[in-house]
Amino acid sequence: MKPIFEKIFKTLVFLLVFTLALQKRHIFFDISTNLNGQFSEYLAISVFLSDIVLSTTIAIWLFLKNISKNKHKYWIFALIALNILIPLFFISPRGENSIYFAIKSMEWLILAIFTLNVSREAGYKRILAISLVFSGVFQSLIAFGQFLVQHSLGLRIFGEQVIGKYISGVAKIDMDGEKFIRAYGTFAHPNQLSAFLILACATAIYLFFQESRNKQRILYGISLIIMIVGNYLTFSRSGLVALYICFALIFILLIKKAFEYKKLLVAVLVTTILAVAVLFPYLNARTNTAPTSYNRTLYNKAGWEIFKQHPVFGVGIGNMIPEMSKKLDLKESWQIQPPHNFFLEVACETGTIGLVLILILFIQVLKTGISNIRTKEGESLIYATVLTSTFCALIFLMFFDHYFYTLQQTQLLLWLLIGMILGLTKD
Repeated sequence: MKPIFEKIFKTLVFLLVFTLALQKRHIFFDISTNLNGQFSEYLAISVFLSDIVLSTTIAIWLFLKNISKNKHKYWIFALIALNILIPLFFISPRGENSIYFAIKSMEWLILAIFTLNVSREAGYKRILAISLVFSGVFQSLIAFGQFLVQHSLGLRIFGEQVIGKYISGVAKIDMDGEKFIRAYGTFAHPNQLSAFLILACATAIYLFFQESRNKQRILYGISLIIMIVGNYLTFSRSGLVALYICFALIFILLIKKAFEYKKLLVAVLVTTILAVAVLFPYLNARTNTAPTSYNRTLYNKAGWEIFKQHPVFGVGIGNMIPEMSKKLDLKESWQIQPPHNFFLEVACETGTIGLVLILILFIQVLKTGISNIRTKEGESLIYATVLTSTFCALIFLMFFDHYFYTLQQTQLLLWLLIGMILGLTKD
């Protein structure tokens, strides 16, 4: 590849990860079936900026790399064809939503295949890591601003949604009779921002450990501190637990590195203590959330009923919200949500067959990560450990929420990570 094209392509890879975290999009329309014509985030047919950057990046990659000569071409095209045929023959006839959401599921797979291949090339996994940290710091700074002023910052150019303490459907903390918004960044929900910052924090640790220059180490250390605080401002209970699951796995598996750079451990510990001390009233309020008529138990129970009615093939990709609206008697469209469990959501839409396939994939991803942790050394060991630890943390989150399956930014985040881990194993 010529140097000029190499620079352009590296810039596109960087932008791909950066735009992944943005909710900048054009909404064509939403399929408001059985929702009284109200807008539903889960049914909106949109083109995101990240879709455009992804398609452009892959098109240039195919041209520059002449992928037709790649010996993986047969299984790549077979997977893509399979992903088209399954929705067309089994799912699409069951709902108008299915074609759009089947195309979106193709996008996840294509992103994973692209990341798998590009992360094997010299220098690109570092670009992926740096862009994740850069984006994580950017999102954290937005989170600081949102929490301080208690409303959105007017960054619509980056896809920031309008949030405020008196807006219905916005995630808030109730404390002493007053409402405080949780930080969103440019995501659709604070829990998504928390999940993104887990991967960004983990890659900051990777860059810190493998960096030889002190100034760069300090930069990544400061970035890590900023992103930890940003994660606290989401006030995501499961997200904060998952963050420390990720940290614990990384520092335990890289115990020698942890002791070698104990200042980083101290920085994480001090940041945690200060964040908890300063934000304790808000964190405490999150542990004493008043019960509501709509909660995880309600959604999961309704999801289980739907799965029992369609156990083999499910209700079809993209048809979950209309089915949930039949089960739930709720007034606002934002209250009609999928089951708050990734695996139950997969089972409801694609049945037992889809659930088994996704479990096989996840097991293979974990096996690949663990195998590389056992066999790699040096920088490759750090990279494998960081990615595998993050994947374990995200699996933990999947038992408490649905956004890795239902919302664009975390959909792409999950499949980006899957591609990065599968790219650890070379031919």
